[in-house]
Amino acid sequence: MWRWTHAVPPHNLRGDMDADAPLPSPVAPSTAQPGLTLDGERWAALLDTAGPQDAGWLVRQIMADLDRMQGELMDALAQQEPAAIRCANHALIGLGGTIGAQDLHEAALALNLAVHRGEVVPLGPLGAVVLDRLAAVRVEIIRHLAALDRA
Repeated sequence: MWRWTHAVPPHNLRGDMDADAPLPSPVAPSTAQPGLTLDGERWAALLDTAGPQDAGWLVRQIMADLDRMQGELMDALAQQEPAAIRCANHALIGLGGTIGAQDLHEAALALNLAVHRGEVVPLGPLGAVVLDRLAAVRVEIIRHLAALDRA
């Protein structure tokens, strides 16, 4: 039987969050080193699905999406605009999970839950953790892209 084992509870397909679930406070900074931020099996499966002819394009598209999401989240956090934070962050939740960036995915879930609850104080620290984990993922993807370009 499948059980939720992460610190942040899941939401349903409508996007409703469990408002009574405990918010992890604070989210610990990632201890993953560059090169270890992505689930290797999930990343390899993603590239295998794209095939050798499209893998480079896919990785470049992922980088472009992460760059855009980073800018959107930074702007939203600076303006303390909850709807914009949730919008930018929601995309990071999805892409982080898809590419196997579990630390990024979980940090983004924690930020989304805080915004959903209307909490203002933890947004800066939680946002900083999301941005830190996003930066680590970007470093690893740049390494993967360089390896694809050499191949």
